[in-house]
Amino acid sequence: MESREEYIDDYLNDRLNNAQREMFKEQLDADPAFKQNVHLQILAQSLIESQGEINLKKKLVQHESSGVRRRRIMKILIILVVTGLLTLGFYLFHANEPVQPRNLMAEYFEPYKNPIAKRNTDDISSYWNKGSSLYATKNYTEAAVAFDRAMIEGEEPAYLISFYRAMALLSSETDGDLSQTISLLESVRNGEHDYIQQAEWYLALAYLKNNDGDKAIKLLQRIVAKDGFRANKAKELLIKLE
Repeated sequence: MESREEYIDDYLNDRLNNAQREMFKEQLDADPAFKQNVHLQILAQSLIESQGEINLKKKLVQHESSGVRRRRIMKILIILVVTGLLTLGFYLFHANEPVQPRNLMAEYFEPYKNPIAKRNTDDISSYWNKGSSLYATKNYTEAAVAFDRAMIEGEEPAYLISFYRAMALLSSETDGDLSQTISLLESVRNGEHDYIQQAEWYLALAYLKNNDGDKAIKLLQRIVAKDGFRANKAKELLIKLE
């Protein structure tokens, strides 16, 4: 019989069938201790990575070939957290505080990969290339302006420019009106192209940044159901939001 840690690990890594996933969600709603254990298991992995313990994790993974299963590795990571090596005390102190969607957005957001500049095009005359260069150097505010001009000039497909303009706006550190960002991402996800799943993930994060947890939850549930872009991260977010 598999342990609780193995059961949680199976859920987080898509090894449960539909019936088992439904049972997992029911237990999550009904059992506070189980829910706390799920939070702990997610935290173990995220804190290991965020505090520079990647080398430790890699060393543990190497033993998998000599008989140590991946699920046992997760147990070791949890033990490290529980013993205080990764500041679990702070987490437990705040565990019962209401979750602020905006804070979760900051925790899970990272800008999408850099756009590709057009070849054989004069950088000075191409707003798309200028925006791409500014985006790559993390000058997101000016990148958004350049992408807007690229849209006016019709330099690239509208969905592509809209997506990266939304990324530039979302990546900027300002906390202003998010209506334009949300509108851009909603238009991208309603099209027919290769950026629909990415747009859904970032739209969910935009909803979180806008403190609209209900809309974020619905979209995250859709991402998980379709096994879409960042589905595992969407699972983690849903657990924290519920």
